Amino acid sequence: MIGNWEDFGRDEPTRYFEFATSYLKASEDVCKRMNALEEENSWSNASVTLMLAAHSVELFIKGALIIRGYQDAWGHTIDDLYDKYKITFPEEYFHFDCPFVTEYVGFGSEEIAIKKKTKHPQASVVFRYPLNKPGLEWDAVHGFEANGFLSILSELGNNYNRLKESLNGL
Repeated sequence: MIGNWEDFGRDEPTRYFEFATSYLKASEDVCKRMNALEEENSWSNASVTLMLAAHSVELFIKGALIIRGYQDAWGHTIDDLYDKYKITFPEEYFHFDCPFVTEYVGFGSEEIAIKKKTKHPQASVVFRYPLNKPGLEWDAVHGFEANGFLSILSELGNNYNRLKESLNGL
């Protein structure tokens, strides 16, 4: 039998990194199944893959911020967490491409400022539920291609491994 007691007393960043890695591996497993079996290639499986990956990124960033002493890294907004990460770790070596940041393609700076003030549901929420509320679709259109996303997940895993070594040495 295994249990959460095995983690009692272990340092928090390591625990966050391990959970981030576990969520990432679970995302990869679903994505690989989608890629291998046509009957598994569904939007529900794509959503689960995306939700697991988004939560993985959130936990990884939180683990990194905890190493630098942040005790207020508890929001779920990846945009905000990643912005805080980039400020906290400005060195080029600590950069990684975050696949769940909001991009405002085709908008001017004033429009972007307005859009940033509007609260949007987070990826870990949007991809967790099939509907926003009963009878109400999400206000977005999402697409997914399993093979391409496997490459993103692989790169993310490589970045986690590279960064964990340096972060744990701080």
